[in-house]
Amino acid sequence: MPRIRYLALISLALSATWVAPAAAATNTEAESDIMSRLQRTEKALSETQKRREQFDQAAAAQGREEELSSLESTLAALDAEIDDRTADLGRRRGELSGLLGVLARLGRQPPELLIAMPMGPLDSVRSANILGDMLPRIEAKAAALRRQVADLGQLRDQTARQRSEIARVATALSHDRQRLDDLVARKTAFATPE
Repeated sequence: MPRIRYLALISLALSATWVAPAAAATNTEAESDIMSRLQRTEKALSETQKRREQFDQAAAAQGREEELSSLESTLAALDAEIDDRTADLGRRRGELSGLLGVLARLGRQPPELLIAMPMGPLDSVRSANILGDMLPRIEAKAAALRRQVADLGQLRDQTARQRSEIARVATALSHDRQRLDDLVARKTAFATPE
């Protein structure tokens, strides 16, 4: 019996030495398979992250393009408004120069000085009545002209701000496009086998 036990132990030891390398080979293959799958998963994750980054960058660039388009449309409308108002002032140039001439004369000869002018009392009263009737209209037209010129100045300022904003957005869009090009180049370089 002890001999059978001894033979059983020897056969067990021998089978373990034959089975152990086979099991070790199986473990190595399993580890290799796991490592291969892990590398493929990491590569797929990296590619997904790069695609996501490209998508985000493309979305940012598209948003800036839409913003730039909107700003350019607003600028075109402002330019058209400035052109219209400038043309209106140009058409009314004769009327406005007459108004400015009257205002200049009134500035040199205020209505109060009409009393001291060498004319008859009846002429003085008529002149005062005419000036009394005309002065509010002249002042109203002058105020309207001041408002129009001020509005035109504000439009020009707004146009300048719009142009500045367009330049800022165009620069940001250029940077977005450059980053997108860099991402595409990195992806191409990563995908190209060496």
